[in-house]
Amino acid sequence: YFKGVLTSIEKQFKLNSSSTGSLASGAEFSALCVVAFVSYLGGKSHRPVILGLGACSMGLGSFLMAMPHFFMGKLVFYQPITTKGSSNKNTLLAMLANKSICNTNCSSDTPEMRSSYYGVLMLGELLIGAGSTPMMTLGVAYLDDHAPKNSASLYISISWFMLVLSPAAGFIVSAVMVNMFVDIGRVDVDLVTITPSDPRWIGAWWLGLLIGSFLLFLVAVPFFFFPRSLPKPHEDTKNPEQMKMDTIREEDEDEEDEKRYDFVFHVFAGFFKALKRILFNLVFISVNIMGIFEINITHAVIVFLPKYMELTFSLSASQANFLVGVASIPGAAIGIIGGGYLVKRFKWGLPGCINFCFGTQIVSFAMFCVLYTFQCPNMYLAGVTLPYHTIKAPGNGTGMVIPPWMINITLPNMCNGHCGCQETTFEPVCGADWITYFSPCFASCTGTVMSADGITPTNYTGCACIKGGLHATPGVCPTPCTAKAIPFVVYMFFLAIVTAIGQAPAFMVLIRVVDVEDKPFALGLQYLATRLFASIPAPIYFGAAIDTSCMMWSTVCGKRGSCWLYDNDLLRKAFVGVGIGLKAGALVWSFVAFMAVRR
Repeated sequence: YFKGVLTSIEKQFKLNSSSTGSLASGAEFSALCVVAFVSYLGGKSHRPVILGLGACSMGLGSFLMAMPHFFMGKLVFYQPITTKGSSNKNTLLAMLANKSICNTNCSSDTPEMRSSYYGVLMLGELLIGAGSTPMMTLGVAYLDDHAPKNSASLYISISWFMLVLSPAAGFIVSAVMVNMFVDIGRVDVDLVTITPSDPRWIGAWWLGLLIGSFLLFLVAVPFFFFPRSLPKPHEDTKNPEQMKMDTIREEDEDEEDEKRYDFVFHVFAGFFKALKRILFNLVFISVNIMGIFEINITHAVIVFLPKYMELTFSLSASQANFLVGVASIPGAAIGIIGGGYLVKRFKWGLPGCINFCFGTQIVSFAMFCVLYTFQCPNMYLAGVTLPYHTIKAPGNGTGMVIPPWMINITLPNMCNGHCGCQETTFEPVCGADWITYFSPCFASCTGTVMSADGITPTNYTGCACIKGGLHATPGVCPTPCTAKAIPFVVYMFFLAIVTAIGQAPAFMVLIRVVDVEDKPFALGLQYLATRLFASIPAPIYFGAAIDTSCMMWSTVCGKRGSCWLYDNDLLRKAFVGVGIGLKAGALVWSFVAFMAVRR
């Protein structure tokens, strides 16, 4: 859910993509810090209680993340301009020019205040990450210990399947929430003059966090009433001889405690021997590095794919989140289940698993390269991505016409230079020439037509910067490139299947290629490596790469805020291009593992 509302959070708190990427990594960082402590403590204490405390931690984190919205006050949008029948165009132009965000109280949006809000958001993410750790470790162990042995794998598979589907549910819920105005419940939404397709729109990102917080606290309650141990299933009941052996074993524990200290040195030495065996296991290392490359892509896609689709295909945040939720994430779930079924169905050993894994890497790399062909041109924004149309310079009695190639691509131009427009107010309008203009002022509009409610503008007239002085309507111009979003998301569905179907065979290689006594240690190292080199850094550096494609930053009281407009070509190179590079790394290391197994 949090990934689906990132764009709204960016806009409300004036954050760049690298900052929101750091937020997304916060949960992974805290989980990494507490996993050893939680796992050890859970093995020695009441596991259901720790699970309940973890759910409470997640609920508290969600609640804290929603709080900054209520301390920021109402979001101020610029009131529509009306001349009430006045024919004085200079009056209207002056009113349009003065619509600046810096007319608000800048003391309520200082960098220090924004840092405080960001700190609260990060604290919430850290609590969520720490709280999720018991469920991933102790929860699975508790389930395995108390389920019938012939059914334990089924229960665990169901829990993992729900874990895979949960991002899809989160994206769908976020699609609903961001379609609501951020200040719902505090303002009359009927008076809001912008729509979800407007780039200034901010959705109710906080509402889902509050609902999630309530549900997490609710779910936590039953855990506190679970016993420390459940009754053993009938098929697991020990016979009298086994119970006698357990009694003897318990009586000998006190004597063994006295001898444990003699083995400390041997355990310490055994640690380094096991570490050496694992680090010099070429198959394990190569498959692990391949997985690190893949998880870098996976986390970047989960965090930034909705934003990439929203920007590239001119979708609303709600539309982008919905498409990701119903297509890409379910594709990954199908792939994971399919890979596990194939391993079981064909009873693949180590060679069969690595051969299939290498084959899927070749196919997924080729398919990922095809993503580079899904491209859309930049928004036609006068004064930013293209010059203003050929116009007659205002006040020029000679009637001289200025050709486009002599006009600099800047927002201030001869057609609007006399208006005194402010670049701090991004209020896009779509001209009758199907070109978007930064604001009615920069389009040099001299009149406005209101809707029947007398609040919402439906037309701006007499726009001198539009060829022929035609009219403009509020919002950005629609683009035919939006139609490419459906083929893109269908293709992502199949790409997710092909990529995920190789994960189960790769995991089987990891656990089969090491000695039995080294398996827990090897999996612990694998968990540590994927968090340190993939889950935590990927959203940060992908966000920084996306920031390099920004063409126009917002400014709030002289300070840089979030990005208003991205260069689609640079964005494609930053998102897809970096992904192709990571896919190439995964392919290389899967080939190394393939050759190592063959030898």
